[in-house]
Amino acid sequence: MENNFLLNDELLWDYADGLLDPVQHQLITTYLEQNQAWKVRLDAIVLEQQRLGALPLEKPNAGFADRVMAAWALEQRVQKAMPAAPDWILRLIPVVFAILILLPLVGLLGGGVQQNIPLRNLPFELPALPIDAFHNFGASPVLFYGVLFVLVFLTLRIFEQFLQLRLQYGKR
Repeated sequence: MENNFLLNDELLWDYADGLLDPVQHQLITTYLEQNQAWKVRLDAIVLEQQRLGALPLEKPNAGFADRVMAAWALEQRVQKAMPAAPDWILRLIPVVFAILILLPLVGLLGGGVQQNIPLRNLPFELPALPIDAFHNFGASPVLFYGVLFVLVFLTLRIFEQFLQLRLQYGKR
């Protein structure tokens, strides 16, 4: 027997069905004589084949195949007749990218003009932050547009996941 021979369930089912050539059949017969565990598995397969063979065969109703083929043909015609309209999200993605590219350009062309709009008079005093972490956030265009870019990128990734799930589950 070859040292590299490995028996698996697929070969064992083919052996039980008699689908193997004589060389493979003899090789598996020799292997089964030496390995009792696989012999037990073969007996279980033969028993399962006998049980499946004992089941009564059911005949489909007259015209079953014709009804199935007609329904399939109708479904194919309906799918071909439907226009493949792009989704609104697919149209939104280039618009968002255009805004993302044009917004920094408008900010740079504007020369950093800032308008100090006072907060409306509130009946209470806003608490002061102990650490002014956002003091230079608006003053630095690199930081501002970098954060804007990351937010847009994350939003687009969420839309991409949404589209993938929608296509995966066939909800078009």
